Amino acid sequence: MFNHLSENLLNDAWSYERLKDVPSNNSCAAYGPYACVFIDHLLVGIDMKFLNDNEMNNFRMKYVVAVLEKELTP
Repeated sequence: MFNHLSENLLNDAWSYERLKDVPSNNSCAAYGPYACVFIDHLLVGIDMKFLNDNEMNNFRMKYVVAVLEKELTP
């Protein structure tokens, strides 16, 4: 997930803020994908307002395919 980030960004101090009005998980099967997608979107600056359970199902399937193709290590 962090392959596209620069070494400086990974080593610099990070800050955090509590976000409001972000999508919530309505499906107990998508907690992991929601966390991964939130992190990825925050790191690259993508708006999260369009995320929903249907989109999470798409991301979850992409992660499954990536693991099966050994692009990600489980």
